[in-house]
Amino acid sequence: MSNKQKTEFVIQIYELMHQYQKTNNIKGQCIQNCQFLYDCITKNNLPIIIKPKAVIVAYNPSDDATMFHIHMVLQTSEGNIIDPSYEVSCIEKSAYYTSVKNFMEVFKDSNELLKEQQKEQVKETVKNYLEFLPFEEYIMSADKPVITDTLHYNLQADWVGEHLKIKGARCSGV
Repeated sequence: MSNKQKTEFVIQIYELMHQYQKTNNIKGQCIQNCQFLYDCITKNNLPIIIKPKAVIVAYNPSDDATMFHIHMVLQTSEGNIIDPSYEVSCIEKSAYYTSVKNFMEVFKDSNELLKEQQKEQVKETVKNYLEFLPFEEYIMSADKPVITDTLHYNLQADWVGEHLKIKGARCSGV
């Protein structure tokens, strides 16, 4: 399999994961989704250098509200974000912040009223983000991968595997 074919294979897995999650209304499984895609890429020696990355996702569900979501994604060596979770990746006009520093820069230029109104929300978001950081290492650990929901992981793996077989590919080693 050429590097181009391997990259296309990753895209197929990613798209099938999103299709599975959308069809089955899967929510709150970003760690398992990252673990699964990370396993597919690393165990199949695919030509993408990735690492799990905790992020803060900011989005506006309405004109007068900003929401923050702690989330796990994969980040390429070029800094690109691969979000294997359909639930978050489909949110329009969302921004992914890969560090507290990047996240806090948003508020540097905001007006003082906004800062005051969201002070507690921002404080809680940063606290939760810092607590989420260790999962980056856990996902990469071959000794003890972070699969807290084995049912979701296995059902998604089976579904993706079946659909890859239909397309003539397979996701071995997972």
